[in-house]
Amino acid sequence: SISWKDILADPTLGSYTGENSCLLLKLDIEGCEVDVLRNILDSKLMPCQILVEFDVLREVSFINLFNTSRLIFRILISGYNPIHINGLNVSFDRKNCDAV
Repeated sequence: SISWKDILADPTLGSYTGENSCLLLKLDIEGCEVDVLRNILDSKLMPCQILVEFDVLREVSFINLFNTSRLIFRILISGYNPIHINGLNVSFDRKNCDAV
């Protein structure tokens, strides 16, 4: 079985940095999205769009709300704007994305 730690360690994600940047990153990974997105932002992978379902918020707790809020703030200061919100699904668009 594949865990989110395997996905984070996958060198394929790193190959999308630079000139061949990833255009779209869609995550629906049942509660692991905060850890995975945090690690992706650390790796400097900057897709033009991020589509994510924040399943972690299905379990109401202070720590889940706090960690998700911190992550969303980090996404925003990394140059993304929320362009669509539907329930727990949020789409972010990166400002000045030059990928075609």
